Amino acid sequence: MTIDEAALQRLLDRESIRDALIRYSRGLDRHDTEIVVSAFHPDAVDTHGRFQGDPEELAEWGNREHAKRWLAHNHYLGNTSFDFDGDVCHTETYVLVVQRREDETGDDVLGGRYVDRFERRSGQWRIARRVLILDWTGEMPVTRPRSHRLLDVYDTGRWDRDDLSYRRPLE
Repeated sequence: MTIDEAALQRLLDRESIRDALIRYSRGLDRHDTEIVVSAFHPDAVDTHGRFQGDPEELAEWGNREHAKRWLAHNHYLGNTSFDFDGDVCHTETYVLVVQRREDETGDDVLGGRYVDRFERRSGQWRIARRVLILDWTGEMPVTRPRSHRLLDVYDTGRWDRDDLSYRRPLE
């Protein structure tokens, strides 16, 4: 069997882009500015509704807004479509966000899409331009508060580097 070098490179490019998408979501959910910023080129522009700014501003704004309104949140990534043109790749990635309100009166849920322009610079695929499209929103009642007994026997998420996911090696 021979290896098609171009096809192999395309798979590596797609995986590098997926890795940046995942870093962004993880960084948001852990309130880790460094990880959020690592998904973007330094001169990137992100538009989230009324917010528009560079990666540092985005991370600071996102962390501040999340901490002000919600006890916990998760950004789940779905399907991603890829449209390559040399060192540019246009992507559309579905996102589902679930956010527990600070007062625990409900969970805010939204479905949307990240429409991105990735650029490969110095061998690194990162976001150069992002727009969040919000397709729908909803809310769910809270049937178990965060203080529920199940959370007493499991590790719970943190918004800092004391979160279990940072431990190396995991023992």
